[in-house]
Amino acid sequence: MSPRVDMATVLPRKRRHYPNPRDRMVAEALDHQLYGYALSQARFSIPEVRDVLLQLPELEGIDDHLLRYRIRDRLKTLQNHELVDEVGVAGRRPKWFRMRPEVAGCEASAEPSTTPPSDESSESPSTDRAVLMAHLEQERRRLQAAMQVAMGEAEHYKRLITQFPDDRAAIALLLEAAIDKNGTLQGQWEANLKLRRALSSHSASQGGSDDQGGLT
Repeated sequence: MSPRVDMATVLPRKRRHYPNPRDRMVAEALDHQLYGYALSQARFSIPEVRDVLLQLPELEGIDDHLLRYRIRDRLKTLQNHELVDEVGVAGRRPKWFRMRPEVAGCEASAEPSTTPPSDESSESPSTDRAVLMAHLEQERRRLQAAMQVAMGEAEHYKRLITQFPDDRAAIALLLEAAIDKNGTLQGQWEANLKLRRALSSHSASQGGSDDQGGLT
């Protein structure tokens, strides 16, 4: 078995310079989507990944053809590092891929610790705010990955209903559960986003007040 490799070190996202912030968002969203597939061990195709990413609010309006090429290039990189396998193709249909399970294992172990220092005398409101922001960022990544898995699951059930209409009733129950789960995750993601924006706005307003105080 290949050694566990952190996707963040395989994909040179952190070392690259993105002049366009949208490029960074695409790279991060794609990484989280692929991580979700590694967790679920579900097979996927390039069009499926593209369709899931196009549903994300932060990627609204992005060119779908450009996004497809970005996914294709990322998968080629992962294949070169033996982190994804091509698992089949049926006729003229797109190729199917599956992430190596070690990707999910190494990503979880690579999360930085956000445990605050045990020395209570060193704690301050700014330290608490930093800990909270770090927690919210990790929560955002977890929710985004879970949302992408749920959306991929729902899309898969939709395709199965089309292919096997006689079993529509049984598949529809699973589809409804996946949609409900995604709705719950989206609600949590929105709450996370609003809180991070509120904290950032509060910090900015405090900084402005301190600057004015220093000038008087």
